Amino acid sequence: MKTIVCHSITDWDAPQIVSRHHIMEGLAQNHRVLFVESPRAPHSLVTDRSKSLIQWKRWMTGGLRRGPGNMMIASPPPVFPFFYTPLSNNLNQPIIREFTRRTLRRLGWSADIYWTYWPNSAAQVGSYGETHAIYHCTDNIIVAKYPLTTTDIIVGMERDLCERVDLMITRTQGMADRLGPHCKRSAVVQGGVDLGAFDPARPMSEPGNLSPIPHPRVGMVGTLDDRLDVDLILGMARALPEVSFVLIGHTRAHLIDTAPLEAAPNVYLLPAVAHTQVPRCVRAFDICLIPFEVNEYTKEVAPIKLYECLAMGKPIVATRLPYIERERDSVSVVDSSTEAIDAVKRMLDQPLDAAQVARQRDAARPWSWDHQIREIEDLLIRLEISA
Repeated sequence: MKTIVCHSITDWDAPQIVSRHHIMEGLAQNHRVLFVESPRAPHSLVTDRSKSLIQWKRWMTGGLRRGPGNMMIASPPPVFPFFYTPLSNNLNQPIIREFTRRTLRRLGWSADIYWTYWPNSAAQVGSYGETHAIYHCTDNIIVAKYPLTTTDIIVGMERDLCERVDLMITRTQGMADRLGPHCKRSAVVQGGVDLGAFDPARPMSEPGNLSPIPHPRVGMVGTLDDRLDVDLILGMARALPEVSFVLIGHTRAHLIDTAPLEAAPNVYLLPAVAHTQVPRCVRAFDICLIPFEVNEYTKEVAPIKLYECLAMGKPIVATRLPYIERERDSVSVVDSSTEAIDAVKRMLDQPLDAAQVARQRDAARPWSWDHQIREIEDLLIRLEISA
């Protein structure tokens, strides 16, 4: 059994459960995992006030709670704002390092593996006496915008990290191609799905807040932010007034203006649900929608919802992201609201039969989280052998 120190860029109980949650929960079945949540700065009181107050309260009352399996979850202290400026980063890294070291001492644990999701965390590598360090890259930071810094500075931080770690893992080949030359080793581990939870044969009731919304329903479950193609959704809603468009998830109000969506009579914005409830939501849709804008940032996005919707046997309309195009035989990939409208009409006129539902689910089978965890365990074994 190894001890893994994970520095996450989200909280454990974040509104949207993503790959790092599934991976760390899987690893915690056979290893000890210290999951250090994303630190909050004062400006978080504006962008996410309630979660910031919860985390700071947890920190002040001990900062540790038990997670699934052999996991302990740590809520770190407040840090300085603007994480990716050199000054703030130089001030914040010692704060996080000391908090993590102190937490390890409290637990009586010694780190074997340091696992980070932060591209600016090169200073943490080697701080915990670990044998190996891993950078799990889940975002294309070269096109992300952060205040008071430049892309060149952030890229430099990430390259410094890549040069120090023993393994870099990404979810897309594009990110592996970009960062691979700066790493000792790299690997692509795709997103996954819980096939047991997302099973159309499993009995499950419809969520109460969906019941009043008329069919047919075209829906998505996920964070509502600047990745969404609002114009595409509005174009579909206007052209198909008899269709209900349902968007379920946490709204990052500082990144997206949802007023035009809220004004549309057949668009329904519902709050985020616990991940255990997501299968019930997907089951209640007639068609699943993955309506991301296509740009330099989203070209490296790997939506977990793709395989969740496939596993549930649902027809899917999605914009042309490289990650989506891998499953174009099972997904209607569109480039405009006109194409999306036509796809929805066709799917409503010709619902999937039992054989087609089974084929959708078969497309998801190779991407189960169990498979992804086994792949990561193999990578850890290879690291151990190469040491």
